[in-house]
Amino acid sequence: MKIHYVKCPDGAKLFSFYRHHYNEHDGCFIDGGFDYIRHNGELCSDDIFDVISDIRTRFYWGVRYDKDGDRLPQTTPTLLKDLSTSHIHNILSDMIDSIGNSDIKNRVPILSIFINELKYRLK
Repeated sequence: MKIHYVKCPDGAKLFSFYRHHYNEHDGCFIDGGFDYIRHNGELCSDDIFDVISDIRTRFYWGVRYDKDGDRLPQTTPTLLKDLSTSHIHNILSDMIDSIGNSDIKNRVPILSIFINELKYRLK
């Protein structure tokens, strides 16, 4: 699956992972996630796996449960690279189990990011 990003003059890559996820750096910006693209700067597109090393240091997941499945008092934003492999497996399992026909299109890009992170770890 492809992901769009903006390449800034200093070489930084800007990603937008969700609708209305506005991100800016060095006079450049990107917004829209996988739903639409609004940008300023050099727009690039690559397979998620080809840029997963950049994505994993910028993609946050809200952790709401501990390793035993107990609800935490508050959601903690955690970078993809810092999630345990077993946690990613649980996220994927829960997302796939709860997919309905109406929201499958919205979940495929996020599923793809998690799957490509697992491939990256196996590499």
